[in-house]
Amino acid sequence: DSLALDDMRGDLAQYNGKKLKVRRFGVLSPVESKVDLNDAGTKELLKLSTKEVVANFSKQYDYETKEFASSGKEGKMKTRELNLFSRLCLDLEEGDSLELWKSYRSGGLVNTVKNTIEKEYSPFEKALTY
Repeated sequence: DSLALDDMRGDLAQYNGKKLKVRRFGVLSPVESKVDLNDAGTKELLKLSTKEVVANFSKQYDYETKEFASSGKEGKMKTRELNLFSRLCLDLEEGDSLELWKSYRSGGLVNTVKNTIEKEYSPFEKALTY
């Protein structure tokens, strides 16, 4: 996926109009936890900073891993990937610095950019001769 930023201020103004690659943010969740992203409590959890969200999901994962190990069940613990659509991960290009993004808190606009598809066709005259 790609996006373009707009209305960025300060040090991030250099990214206005620039096309950036992005990835979706996801976490592994044990199936036994039965996490429902539509649950009011989970929605409140997702309002926290990304660092806190990752820490909370890590605690849950570690707890379920210990429970699975102590249960004596064979095989691997069943997990599912939860994509958090309210979060994006920027794929910065070579030479772009993360330092500029450390002070970012909010603001700016994110616009989806569709990838262009280049197509080539035979000349019309050549197509008529077949």
